[in-house]
Amino acid sequence: MTTEYRSALRPQALGSKPGGGGIARNLGPKVATLASAGAGGTSRLARRMGRPLRRCAGVLAALGAVLGAELLVGSCLGRAAHAEQVRGGSLAVELGAAETEPADEEAVPGGGGDALLPQEDGAAGPSRSELGTFIFQLENDLFSGSDRHYTNGIRLSWTSPDEPKGFVRRNLGKAVGAVARHDDVDDERKHTRYGLSLGQNMFTPEDRERSDLIVEDRPYAGWLYGAVSMHTVTEKGGRRSDLESVELQLGVVGPWALGKQGQDLVHEIRLMDKFEGWSNQLDNEPGLLLLYERKWRLGDALDLGFVQVDAIPHAGAGLGNVLTQVNLGGAARMGWRLPEDFGPPSLIRAMMPLDGLNERDWSFYLFASVDGRYVAHNIFLDGNTFRDSHSVDREDWVGDIALGATLALGRVKIAYSSAVRSREFEGQSQDSRFGSLSISMQTFLDAD
Repeated sequence: MTTEYRSALRPQALGSKPGGGGIARNLGPKVATLASAGAGGTSRLARRMGRPLRRCAGVLAALGAVLGAELLVGSCLGRAAHAEQVRGGSLAVELGAAETEPADEEAVPGGGGDALLPQEDGAAGPSRSELGTFIFQLENDLFSGSDRHYTNGIRLSWTSPDEPKGFVRRNLGKAVGAVARHDDVDDERKHTRYGLSLGQNMFTPEDRERSDLIVEDRPYAGWLYGAVSMHTVTEKGGRRSDLESVELQLGVVGPWALGKQGQDLVHEIRLMDKFEGWSNQLDNEPGLLLLYERKWRLGDALDLGFVQVDAIPHAGAGLGNVLTQVNLGGAARMGWRLPEDFGPPSLIRAMMPLDGLNERDWSFYLFASVDGRYVAHNIFLDGNTFRDSHSVDREDWVGDIALGATLALGRVKIAYSSAVRSREFEGQSQDSRFGSLSISMQTFLDAD
């Protein structure tokens, strides 16, 4: 028995014959034009964000061209591998295969076109089961040319298939199931996915050269954690109406979080000077954080002819010795073939994104997101909970603004945004700025 990996995005799904990069190359100039228009406006924020958005459009266009060529070759190789698989009885693991399902399968919410539709009677082909979605997120202030305050966040996540069975549902469901899951009622239908994550955040003061305690600036701190989560999509009348997410994070703050080692490694690779004050970081302390968030779809996207627009509000709360807060915000999107999902990936402030199935062969959109929150406790500013440590006077009200773009090609989704965070403590010299990159891929297992 052999195992083969192959790309399963169909070349025809990319809207280009013979290649799939045409869409991204055509959209790149349109996005750059829109970004230039925003940069030429009277808004100070638009002028600041215009350049990053144009840069983002160029990056996404290049990625689209590369992915298009790769997926075309991968699909051809995949078809040959599939023919050999049928003859030899092998198993093939495919990334987002665009094959048909057995007749008793139902479309999964957030679903992608015909990828999960029932097979036609008599149709040949292997059965297929979803392995889940893998998500990589990276946030770093070096994207915006700075190196201070919230300086880096990295997170690896896995989201289960819809309504998983066996071990995943028995164990993760018991851990977080009571908060966001409700039984089906009337014309409502619930669909649930579970998630696992591993992440690390780092925080530093502004002055990298001082090795003494900088009393007037925020503490050095690292946060290393694992998380389990559950995401429940509600359908009403056959349309997705809202998404409830609950997440439990368990981890450690302090030297055990490996913040110094992580930052030193990045600075060595980039030939940058290291921060000298990590000996003053917060002490080791176990951390617990319970998070809840809800997003709403306000209906179908508004079709303006050449683009579509929609808006997705959200509200949430966090409780724990790491962070205690309530938040409110939303995202507005404008683009082509907007997916019927719950918006762009969130910043790694708390909740993991639910990157569900993409029901279109491709989509591209620009987005603007805002989030305001009242913060009752933040260990990275207030200091250790159970012992004396360095701390600063925290600002109670904090906000984020982000502008970005998302490109989806079949089962692969890439998003980049440039974010501004308001001042988090008294005496902070200026707002924090950082870039956020998210890459997700949905995978399937084919077996005859």
